[in-house]
Amino acid sequence: MEYTTELVMGLAVKEDAGGDLDSKVASARELVKEVKRVKSDVWLFLRLLALIVACDLLLLGIGQQPLKSIWALELTKIKTLRDIIVLTSVKELPKDFRLTGRNRVLPIAQSLWDSDEQVKEKTIVLVNALERLQIAQNNVRDKLRALELSLSSYPSIPIGSKT
Repeated sequence: MEYTTELVMGLAVKEDAGGDLDSKVASARELVKEVKRVKSDVWLFLRLLALIVACDLLLLGIGQQPLKSIWALELTKIKTLRDIIVLTSVKELPKDFRLTGRNRVLPIAQSLWDSDEQVKEKTIVLVNALERLQIAQNNVRDKLRALELSLSSYPSIPIGSKT
């Protein structure tokens, strides 16, 4: 995601660059590489931007899933993480680089979602893996509760007694 976000930002800055797509991509990569080296704020901005775009892509991917109760907590966690990243940008970056408000970044994620099939596919794979992980965690939790209940029905033996 970081690579894709950097490339999108580099291409946006180098809109006027002529040539074929490969030369535009190479030019955008060089621009981002040079700017990151010279200005640490740009490096941090791009890292935080990539994280927010990833959060937005996950939210878009979850939005494509059938409604299930497991998504409520995951959506809250992702939105909280996104808010923390935005607050970090406000605290750590100059005013021009702050990632405030949903509308500044969401169009980038939506554009990637709509135009890049690989990003969409990988996001859906990740969302499906997240769902499987959540289901597995719930199953383990349920089995541990059942085990605790079954163990609590046995009489306790005082420590130090000889039986």
